[in-house]
Amino acid sequence: MVTKLSEKQKKEAKKQFENTIKEINQGDVIEASKDGLIKIKELESKIPKLLKDTWEDIKMMIYMITDYIKGDYKKVNWKTIATIAGAIIYFLAPLDLIPDFIPIVGYLDDLTVIKIALNMVKKDFDEYKEWKSDNL
Repeated sequence: MVTKLSEKQKKEAKKQFENTIKEINQGDVIEASKDGLIKIKELESKIPKLLKDTWEDIKMMIYMITDYIKGDYKKVNWKTIATIAGAIIYFLAPLDLIPDFIPIVGYLDDLTVIKIALNMVKKDFDEYKEWKSDNL
């Protein structure tokens, strides 16, 4: 059973993700927010095992772009929003490097992209999480 991506697969997932970020526009962020909130509801009661450790961060990423779109959180630059939206778009795409419907391994590439995105925007993401906890 495969439980991690090969280096070649990681590079391909990263490449696809980086290409997505370059093309992100305001409409994409709105769609990622809307579709992300739907995905949270779908998966909340049956979080895929592979995503359990990252689930709260995935939700917080979706909340961040949602709060940005609503105008509730603006202390962030466009590059951060595009990076997070790109990761969410990749996560939401059922047919990416490894299709999500493949048991056990379907979310491996999604998890890789989520981790890459979080590393890219760590400071802004941590600031948002602090803001969010103060504004609940």
